[in-house]
Amino acid sequence: MIPISKRLLACAELVPQNARVADIGCDHGYLGIHLLLEKKALCVIASDLREKPLASAVANARKYALTDISFVCADGLSGIAPNSVDTIVCAGMGGDLIRMVLEASPWALEGRHTLILQPQSSQYELRQWLAKKGFAIERETPVAEAGHVYSAMRLQYTGKPVLLSPLEAFVSQSLLESGSPDLCAYLTDTVRRLERVTENMKLADQPPEKLRFFETALNGVKEVYERHAECS
Repeated sequence: MIPISKRLLACAELVPQNARVADIGCDHGYLGIHLLLEKKALCVIASDLREKPLASAVANARKYALTDISFVCADGLSGIAPNSVDTIVCAGMGGDLIRMVLEASPWALEGRHTLILQPQSSQYELRQWLAKKGFAIERETPVAEAGHVYSAMRLQYTGKPVLLSPLEAFVSQSLLESGSPDLCAYLTDTVRRLERVTENMKLADQPPEKLRFFETALNGVKEVYERHAECS
């Protein structure tokens, strides 16, 4: 049994059938190995900037005699040829870093690739940036694991830049429709984070419009929470 985490399994679920996958920041390679063993992906390119975890990923793949997985020691997507994959997974890194990875390889933002992202921080900033770039969340799954709450998103390019509302910057309609048992945990965690942010902003005497954005988001998430009977 592969020791794959719950949050990576959520990413795997979002990968289209017969995809050609680039797993960026692959760590020990469990996501790519799982996708091939489950016959979800046709092939995987596993990339990591660090040599030690990449060597571990190579060793793990050998245990299962996998031949349709290759490994690249590179920064972000720099070692990936655009036409070699159709799906890009960035999981287990901050939203700011995910943005840097995509910006450094503009071909990934041209709409020819499915993006599957699982940011560990700066989620709302990443959502806003992607919406302005013309990407829409097609599916989103909240995941609670080991005391942390994550969100895995699959995005498709629409070509239509959108300005998200304060609520949409934190909670998508796809997330609410996910059917995940961890939805309430995600909403609860989001409310707590927004409460901390707004309180800190009041103490720091932040600009009124910036505070208003987060207060509007907080009120919106609270209303969503209260509308979901399973959360009460």
